[in-house]
Amino acid sequence: MNKGFTLIELLVVVLIIGILAAIALPQYTKAVERSRMAEAVQVLGDVATAQSIFYMQHNEFAASLTDLNNRGDVTISDPTADGKWTLAIGNADGVQTMTRDGGMYDGGVLTLTVHEDGSITKSCAEGADATAGFCTVARSMGYGS
Repeated sequence: MNKGFTLIELLVVVLIIGILAAIALPQYTKAVERSRMAEAVQVLGDVATAQSIFYMQHNEFAASLTDLNNRGDVTISDPTADGKWTLAIGNADGVQTMTRDGGMYDGGVLTLTVHEDGSITKSCAEGADATAGFCTVARSMGYGS
């Protein structure tokens, strides 16, 4: 009696592993992107709150993250450290935006507008790959269309 596996049996196992990997990898990628978006939504919310506080103290919006950290009561860590997001904050209208520079939601934009009355408006815009569902994910996290 020969002990061991035949070539056919090994090929079948490799094929099954390949099929499982082909199914699991896209789901894993989506889960990672959703976690990055959740982080971006959290950071942007923190920036909006800090801008509201800054506006109440100084009667103007902070022009940059540095101004917000140096002159405000709230310290915001730099959300762009991983190189995936860019952050623009503090123009005259109190608009905060985060833009995705890579990943499956390439170029998607999350926008928070802090109004002088303290209200906050949320929106999203599809990126270069409109089929990726950027706004679908953003809406599931409380962003308007």
